[in-house]
Amino acid sequence: MSGAAARSQIMGADGELPEPKTTGQMLENIFTAFGPKRCVGRREPGSDFVWQTYSDVLTSAQALRTRLQVLLGAQAQAAPLVRTVGICGTNCLEWYIADFACLTSTAASASAGAESVAARLISVPLHYKLGP
Repeated sequence: MSGAAARSQIMGADGELPEPKTTGQMLENIFTAFGPKRCVGRREPGSDFVWQTYSDVLTSAQALRTRLQVLLGAQAQAAPLVRTVGICGTNCLEWYIADFACLTSTAASASAGAESVAARLISVPLHYKLGP
């Protein structure tokens, strides 16, 4: 799919891209537009790369986001909460999906409106360092 074709998938009826209100909304638009293309891959021991598409990553991130919001937003009363999520690990696909889940929580909160009580998730990256 060319860039123009991908762009046309997320354009509104007036031919314009929807104006994202958050970084999460912008990323969801991009991941939706490039859905079937390769996004990230990893090499399995003794084999070639195993790829996940943009759609696969978006689906995984949305599922994790929903679960984290349930776990961390259980005490939600009448207003949206902001929760921090520590992501500790080496650079890997799961780390990336967890960070993306937190980024897209702002998109879900903004699109749900003021009545949403889902927790907004803020990631706190904690990288392992090489060596002692």
